[in-house]
Amino acid sequence: MLRYDIRTGVKKIKTKTALAISGATLGFAGVAMAIAVPLGAHAAVSQNYSTFDNASVVSGGNPGNAVQMVSDTSHVDGGIDYTDQSGFLFSSLTNLGTDYKITAGDCGGGSPRFQINIGSHNVFVYLGPSPNFTGCATNSWTPTGNLTTSADPIFDTSQYVGGAQYSTYAQAETLLGSQTVTGIQLVTDGGWAVSGNNQTVLADNTQINTTTYDYEPAPTVKVTIDKFVDGAQATAANTNSASFPMVSSWNATNIGASSGSYSLGPVGFNNSTPYFATTSDMSLGADYATNEVTTGNNVVSASCDGSATYALVGYSIGNTLADAIAAQTTTTSPSFTNLQSDQFVIVRNRTCPPVLSHPTNKDQCKNNGWQTLADVNNRAFKNQGDCVSYVATGGKNKANG
Repeated sequence: MLRYDIRTGVKKIKTKTALAISGATLGFAGVAMAIAVPLGAHAAVSQNYSTFDNASVVSGGNPGNAVQMVSDTSHVDGGIDYTDQSGFLFSSLTNLGTDYKITAGDCGGGSPRFQINIGSHNVFVYLGPSPNFTGCATNSWTPTGNLTTSADPIFDTSQYVGGAQYSTYAQAETLLGSQTVTGIQLVTDGGWAVSGNNQTVLADNTQINTTTYDYEPAPTVKVTIDKFVDGAQATAANTNSASFPMVSSWNATNIGASSGSYSLGPVGFNNSTPYFATTSDMSLGADYATNEVTTGNNVVSASCDGSATYALVGYSIGNTLADAIAAQTTTTSPSFTNLQSDQFVIVRNRTCPPVLSHPTNKDQCKNNGWQTLADVNNRAFKNQGDCVSYVATGGKNKANG
């Protein structure tokens, strides 16, 4: 990402110290994947911005969070880059403004300003009254209102042929209306720190056209998965400390698209409760799917017809854990699209009866021996005759028990 000299608009370097406001965390993953915590009338709110140099997100906004920008006499500056504001004509910029508060420094040096990038230069838009915000109220939130409708000549187009240091938006639009905006920043400048004092500015509720930047953490969703065995919450005691293998896949703006594996076991996965697992935070609109692994292991299978200790009964889903517990069980594995709220999944298993031996001669059925035997489907015999019939027919007559 290009960084602009906030005094001249000239591109200085091709790197930026950026703070990703949304924060990238990872979803469920297997061994190979890192886990962040081991798995209309109103303007739309956007988190597509980054801070650079002496700027960071802090508390004390109007309300909530704000971005604090600091400039000093060494000309190290602070600013915000609105990374989704590009590709439209300057004449389409019909709303521009922010709430701001000067919290430190002499305000006689100059005004915080927007920078509208057009080509390799900037249009400067000063927050305060013309000619250059030579006075300000400190420690008080001030809304600029829509700067494109201001009567003050606060648009500086002097970097462009025919431009002027102080002009109105209408004059700037006449000059540059057909030009494409390639970026917008909000900055404070080292040249405005007077008498050795840093100038510190807070910004909040910034509006660019129909988009508002409130500097709050991006809203996220997550999915919590819980294990039930024989209709009860799984514990180390009722599962003999078994771990149940699971797989998942996800697609979210903040963590990308991938897949991985995890287990529901005595140690919770990204969750402090045994036999619970919780995904990492995912952006609103995320897709997420998960299912139990019922092949290739001796813990759980699709049915009680093999050597596995447990069989999958199905899944139930809800907006809360209580809702998921009460919901109807389905054999369809959970697959969420466009998640807008947290979800809960119950993975339900039943305990399979012990695998019994198959009789190979009639004598094994005598003296109540049939009670400890079963046919090839692990179905118990109902009596001695049932067992003898199975042996006599070479297994064609299955147990009727």
